[in-house]
Amino acid sequence: MGEALVPKAPGQRGAIWDGGITAILLHELPEGVQRDRALEVQVALGDRAGAARTRAGIGIVQASLGEYANALSTYERALAELEALGIRGGVATTLGNLGVVQTSLGLHAQAISTFERAYAIKRDLGDRAGAAETLVNVGIVQNALGLQAQALAMC
Repeated sequence: MGEALVPKAPGQRGAIWDGGITAILLHELPEGVQRDRALEVQVALGDRAGAARTRAGIGIVQASLGEYANALSTYERALAELEALGIRGGVATTLGNLGVVQTSLGLHAQAISTFERAYAIKRDLGDRAGAAETLVNVGIVQNALGLQAQALAMC
C-alpha cells in the first residue's frame, strides 16, 4: 500500500470512511472504492478496533445495496473481531445489524437468536433504548413467522 493512502492525522481516518459512505450512498463513486480504502488504512495503522468498526460499517453499506450474502459474511467477521477485542457495544450493534440481514435472507430462527444475544448485551450495558429496539426486532421476526401473540408480548 502506498504511503499516500495512510492519513497523518488520527481524525483523517474517519473522514475517509465518512466521505466514502456519503459518496457511495449518493452513487458518486464506483461501489466499494472508499470503503475498501478506509479498511486498508485501518489495517495499515494497526488499528484493530478501527478496522473491526470499519468492517461493520462495510456490512451496513453492503446491506443497503441489497448484498445480503456479502453483508452476512462481513458482519460475521466484524463480530468475531469485536468480540476478540472485548468491544461489547460494537458487538451488540453488529449483532443487531446481523439479525436484520438474517431476517432479510429468511433465516428467522437465526435472527431471533442473534437479536436475543444483542438484547442481553444492550441490557447489561444499560442501553435501555437499544434493548427495547432489539425486542421490537424480535417481535417483527415473530410476526413474520405468524407468532403474533408472542410478537405482541415482545413489543
